[in-house]
Amino acid sequence: MRKPATITATAVGALMVLGGASTAFAAESPAPSRLSMSAMKSPRPSAGATHQSALQAWQAAREAERAARTQVNSDFKAAVDKAQAGFQTAIAAAKTAGDKAAAVMARRSAITNAITRRQEALKAVVPAGPRP
Repeated sequence: MRKPATITATAVGALMVLGGASTAFAAESPAPSRLSMSAMKSPRPSAGATHQSALQAWQAAREAERAARTQVNSDFKAAVDKAQAGFQTAIAAAKTAGDKAAAVMARRSAITNAITRRQEALKAVVPAGPRP
């Protein structure tokens, strides 16, 4: 009984392997011409020009943003340096603890005002946005 089952299983397996194997051939197509290959490789001029102009506009906006931020930061540094110089002058001339306390409060006030002006100026700077 085992022999017929083995022969049947072998025969079914062989039919599945050999019967299911079919060969497929692709239809012949013409080789692409040189003109079509070069057309595929070259970028579209309108898309490239559009992107290039957008990139140049973004770079100009980025440079304007950097210049504005640099100006704001240099103005802030000048204000802090002026407050510090005024403080040094006031401390050198101070004779009492009250005079020194007034000099410290004047410096704190000047620096706080400089910080507020800097934050407002940085909010007014127009960001360049993401790169195109």
